[in-house]
Amino acid sequence: MAAHVLLLEDDRLIRVGLARLLEACGYVVTVAEGVADCLLRLDGQDMALLDLMLPDGSGTTVLTEIRRRGMRTRVALLTAAVGAPVDLAVSAHRPDGFFPKPIDVDALLRWLATEPPATRSA
Repeated sequence: MAAHVLLLEDDRLIRVGLARLLEACGYVVTVAEGVADCLLRLDGQDMALLDLMLPDGSGTTVLTEIRRRGMRTRVALLTAAVGAPVDLAVSAHRPDGFFPKPIDVDALLRWLATEPPATRSA
């Protein structure tokens, strides 16, 4: 059974390119352009790739909701931003993965293929 990946990315070129790549690798991809749209699409997702900085908020809002619901969805944050504020956001929200842009596609595919831990501490 194919894994379901939720992709939150406001940059159309990145969103379309990643979605096509992931679909070609056998993943079922659901795309969202903003936080509000993404929050409506959480159910049934095995993994989520969340852009950190979006016009309507942050991917950390979605990550927080996933954790609040106790979902087993593995989450990776994506961002082109660098520096202390990003480092703080990443460490404070404890995503399962983090990928700076430009994204190392090989590393992302390895992360997606990795089995999640049997249990997750909230």
